[in-house]
Amino acid sequence: MHRKLWTVAILLATLLATQAAGAARLQQPDPDQSLGRATQSLALDLHTRLARPGENLVFSPYSITSAMAMTLAGARGETARQLASVLHLPLPTGEDPSVEPHADYRLLNQRLSEAAGEMNRLVVANALWGQAGFSFRPQYLALVEQAYGGGFQEVDFVGATDPARLTINRWVAERTEGLIEELLPPGVLTPDSRLVLTNAIYFKGLWLRPFDKQMTAEAPFTTGEGRSKPVPLMHQTNRFRYYENESFQALALPYEGDAIELVVLLPRAVDGLPALEARLTPAELERWLAAMTPRTVRVWLPRFRIESKFGLSDTLGALGATDAFSAGAADFSGMTGGRELFISAVVHQALIIVDEEGTEAAAATGAVMGLTGVAPPEPEFRADHPFLFLLRERSSGAVLFAGRLLEP
Repeated sequence: MHRKLWTVAILLATLLATQAAGAARLQQPDPDQSLGRATQSLALDLHTRLARPGENLVFSPYSITSAMAMTLAGARGETARQLASVLHLPLPTGEDPSVEPHADYRLLNQRLSEAAGEMNRLVVANALWGQAGFSFRPQYLALVEQAYGGGFQEVDFVGATDPARLTINRWVAERTEGLIEELLPPGVLTPDSRLVLTNAIYFKGLWLRPFDKQMTAEAPFTTGEGRSKPVPLMHQTNRFRYYENESFQALALPYEGDAIELVVLLPRAVDGLPALEARLTPAELERWLAAMTPRTVRVWLPRFRIESKFGLSDTLGALGATDAFSAGAADFSGMTGGRELFISAVVHQALIIVDEEGTEAAAATGAVMGLTGVAPPEPEFRADHPFLFLLRERSSGAVLFAGRLLEP
């Protein structure tokens, strides 16, 4: 019997009341053209800043975009403009859930669930956790519930901080099949906490063309540091979407239903990953993905597991969202009617496991807001050295997970 495989992403935004010193409106593109491209662009922006020398990396652009979009819905003025720019989204100015990006998120979430098909399971869930007795604007709560499905639940950050933390952690654990049991460690929430926004993405599926375990064999893998180490390399010859040029190869491994896929970008040179990362732009990525065509390919791919954890506050600030993290400048008056809120911290945690049957992955993010012709020969795709990967939904281009493997 096949082992259960899944992909999970959680995005958590925690807001605290503050004495922050002190409305943009939405347009309406197709989700394919806006949100999919937004997650691709954010994936590359974050990859550039999160990739650390000598370290593997995995993170969830879709999860980060989803939850930060819920904070964007309550942002106003320059704070909203900066957040929209960082997220590559239209500038919001209203509270109508029928206009973008709000309506686009609702439609794209539905599309992702449909893309999973009968053999897989993909669930997107959102929730708001607010301080009991604290005044949130009904328009904001209604917008988030209608557009994002984020129901509002009251907790007591002031008098029962740790029980509130445990309640949110249980919600996360339930929606990640227990993969993430303690997203919020002790000390992340304080009596000043006022609102937590959570987004969860759960995907469970199998390869459309699984690898035969009997074909897996140990072979040398050249790590990012140039060392050679033996690793299990899975192998199969089959028809996949494929692209190549003089510097790298790209391979798309589809899951059941052929709507969600893992794209692997493999430099030809064993030490070519830095050069590939340096030339990777949203326009180039779109061009490469569009150029992929079905080919019979001889594939070798390592089984691997990657786990990453980092803070995103400085990263998002460096990308341009400075006011949102400043108690003296943040304007989230769309949430409360005043300027009491700012984002004090954002943390992200992710895990991905790839084997012969499919992929298992989980991610969690927390944003804390605080007071204040002739057929050519079959190409060989031998991933025995560092590479990049994107776990994406094909029709929209939405990137659910992204990262790189330097050492299995």
